[in-house]
Amino acid sequence: MVPEHKIEKALGLGVSKIRRRIRVSQGVCEQAVKLLEDKNCPLSLHKVLKLMEPKGQISAAKLMVAASRFSVAFARALLASMPDSLLTEKGRLQKRAIGQMADLEQIAVDVETVRQLVRTNAKEHCVNNLRLVMMSKFADKLVAHRGTLSVMALQYKEVLTAFHEISDFVTLGREK
Repeated sequence: MVPEHKIEKALGLGVSKIRRRIRVSQGVCEQAVKLLEDKNCPLSLHKVLKLMEPKGQISAAKLMVAASRFSVAFARALLASMPDSLLTEKGRLQKRAIGQMADLEQIAVDVETVRQLVRTNAKEHCVNNLRLVMMSKFADKLVAHRGTLSVMALQYKEVLTAFHEISDFVTLGREK
């Protein structure tokens, strides 16, 4: 067992903060926690996620990641737009309260914004993949040329290694 003061020192966090973070994530499914673990989320965001069933938590986490929005207000908007079947009993009650308090049109706008952001991110992903394939073909041609290969092997080993890694990565992606 590692003493608490060593954990505090290694992580730069107090034990109470670590315990609080562990407690906060209890009640949120493992997949949703993994989606959000490296994001800068307020601790109270997990309270909203706990109002959802695991499928709802995963769906909300994916939408938050896609939109790069991790606010409690955004999570509440997702909660309010979520079907009752994806909510806990407390979540359904909270949804009714949000519906009474919030402007439903604003929630619909927020959800549509998320959908548009997801579409935009998908398009950007396609463009990035195209660029990667083009870069891979360029790297393949450079490496295939004997003169370029010998100069790179002597003077630019790191670049040559990177070109090979890019080529191998793209080739593996095509084989799947």
